[in-house]
Amino acid sequence: SDVTPANWGHYVVLKNVTIATAGANKTYNVTDANGTIQAYNNFNVSIPADLTATYDVTGIVSTYKNNPQLLFTDITLAGGGTIAIPEVNDFAGVYSQPKGTNAKVVKPITAIYQNGSNLWVKDEQGAYGLVYGALSNRFANGDQITGGVMSWTEYNNMKELVPVDTTFTKSGSVAPVEPEETALEEISQDMAHYYLLVKNATLTQEANDTTG
Repeated sequence: SDVTPANWGHYVVLKNVTIATAGANKTYNVTDANGTIQAYNNFNVSIPADLTATYDVTGIVSTYKNNPQLLFTDITLAGGGTIAIPEVNDFAGVYSQPKGTNAKVVKPITAIYQNGSNLWVKDEQGAYGLVYGALSNRFANGDQITGGVMSWTEYNNMKELVPVDTTFTKSGSVAPVEPEETALEEISQDMAHYYLLVKNATLTQEANDTTG
C-alpha cells in the first residue's frame, strides 16, 4: 500500500486488496500489489466470510508509533457486487464464523433484559448471549428478534455479540423467559450471561476498599 503516516486522517480507498485476520481482536492485514497495511475494525464494519476474494476497502488513515494503520469504514467486492451474509440458526452459528464476520440469525432470538448497551438474549437452542452495542430499539422480556445480523468479539475471554442496529427489530413476542433456579455454589464463569434465580439468599454490603 502507498499509505504512509503523512496520510494521517485521510479518507482513502484501496482497490483490489485481500484481507486476512491478524490474530488480535478486530485486527486485519490488508494487502495489495504494493505491500501490506494493518487495519482495525473499530467501527464494526461487516467483514466478509470469504477471505480468498479481492475487495475494495475504504477507511480512515491512522498511525501508531509512526506506522500507518487503516480504520475500516466500508468493504465491498472488488469492482462492485453484493457480499453475501452467511445465514445461521443460532449463536453457535455466529461463533462458527471468523471473529468480526456478520451473520444473520434466521431463527428467532428472545430478549431477556436490556440495560444501556447490554441486551441479554436466548436463542432457540436455549443458549444465552450478550448483545453489546448501541441499539435504537428497546426490548422487553419475551420480545423476539428474527433476522438480526451480528458478529462476535471477545471481552475478558468471554464472547459477546456485536449487532447491526438496523436489523434488530421486534418480530413478535412470546411468554417471558423464566430464570433457571440454581444454588450459589453451582455458579461458574462458564455460566456467563445465564438468567438465574438464587433462592433464600441474603445480601450484604461491604465497606469500600481503601487499600488502593
